[in-house]
Amino acid sequence: MNIDLVDETNYLSTEQLNLVNDVLHFAADQQSVESEAEMSVTFVSDEDIKVINRDYRGKDNPTDVISFALEELGEDELEVIGEGLPLH
Repeated sequence: MNIDLVDETNYLSTEQLNLVNDVLHFAADQQSVESEAEMSVTFVSDEDIKVINRDYRGKDNPTDVISFALEELGEDELEVIGEGLPLH
């Protein structure tokens, strides 16, 4: 699995980012995720996640995690086309 990690907070150490990468690879292996799969994880500030949460979910408060599945639609979800995704 190809994992792209971005720390926009500049808070995490290289060691911490490597640990996150290792955990995600382990989880992907345990769940038999296809090797061609891609995942992007971006660490942002509470202020930035609040804006994303407001713009994409209509909830004007920060959240711990927000995810965008590019090839799956859940109930009451809008299709994500790739254009205009938050680059935070």
